[in-house]
Amino acid sequence: MDYSNDIIDSINSKSELSKITDAIDFCYASGKGSKRIVMVDFNRDVDIRFYNDGKMGFASISLNLSDNAKELTNSFDYNGLNENIHLQKGFNRIAVKWDEDSNMIEVNRLI
Repeated sequence: MDYSNDIIDSINSKSELSKITDAIDFCYASGKGSKRIVMVDFNRDVDIRFYNDGKMGFASISLNLSDNAKELTNSFDYNGLNENIHLQKGFNRIAVKWDEDSNMIEVNRLI
């Protein structure tokens, strides 16, 4: 049973993480003044780490599964994010925006 739950959590987390990275790519492609609100639903509390290698950006989640830990990572085109956000189990509204007067895309949890 634990193995089935691990698979479901992994698939869910990868899908929800993709929603966030797709929103980042949308704002980056659309340019300054763009904004995207996404609703994500995680099966557990997660910490998302945003980082880059100088060329691309990455978002990763570390999942503690029943028999080991697994790192899920998605890439995106924007390479300016270096932060972490904590999301609680259940529904979270995420704002991805690139303000007109800013040189950076921001990712924030909306309350």
